[in-house]
Amino acid sequence: MLGKLVCILQMGRAKSTAAETSKGASDRPSKGKRVRTNPSGDQSLGQVFIDAEKKERYDNIKRWSFIPERQVKLNEGEYNEFLQGLMRRNWMTLASPPPKFDPEIVYKFYANVWGKRQPAAERRFRVRGIWVRFDPHSINNLLGNPLQFRDDNLCMYQRLRGRYDGFDDTVVSKALCLRGRRYEVGPIGKPLRIKRKDMKTIVWMWMTFILENIVPIGHVSDMNMPRCYLVYSILREDYSVNVARIISNEYTNLLT
Repeated sequence: MLGKLVCILQMGRAKSTAAETSKGASDRPSKGKRVRTNPSGDQSLGQVFIDAEKKERYDNIKRWSFIPERQVKLNEGEYNEFLQGLMRRNWMTLASPPPKFDPEIVYKFYANVWGKRQPAAERRFRVRGIWVRFDPHSINNLLGNPLQFRDDNLCMYQRLRGRYDGFDDTVVSKALCLRGRRYEVGPIGKPLRIKRKDMKTIVWMWMTFILENIVPIGHVSDMNMPRCYLVYSILREDYSVNVARIISNEYTNLLT
């Protein structure tokens, strides 16, 4: 049951938008079972939510729209380089997410855990009486243990991201862009992003995969430089990438 709930939340990473979504089906008791009522008239409080503030957060989250993860389906002999990259990193589970998720469970999870920053090893919350863990170790188990790391060890990608001189933007741009193309710069000349039209085919394929299955966002016409560093690291066979820690950190950044 725990693994199933984590799968549901894995499918249910979302971003807040202005679009209204239809109200989900309410929880209904099965026939023949007596249900205890809440004296206040609100059956949600005390049973599903910690307090009234979390209930209000839940009502706001109901306006969110979900960005479902995409299943990778390739024809035989199609985009072999991309497929080999998935297999080399043992990310096939990440490329084959469950086709469905329960929005109500996801809404309630986000409502209750919102604003609680937890240490990496303690990232969990109870939903419907079940502990839902979103720490790196639990997500790594869910994904089939693609990478083995001690909790205090960082992969090459994360180590370089933490250093001032970690990634060379010129080298990254040359590796990701078509010949004669490069990153866009801001007013002071700082590299900002790489447009999809300027990317090599293998790069925009990884961009699409990352922005839908790892760090879901609705904007997929370009990548900012931090995400370019991630794609560059994925393309480097000698660079380790702890995708479970990246996903766990994305949860935490969204919720706090």
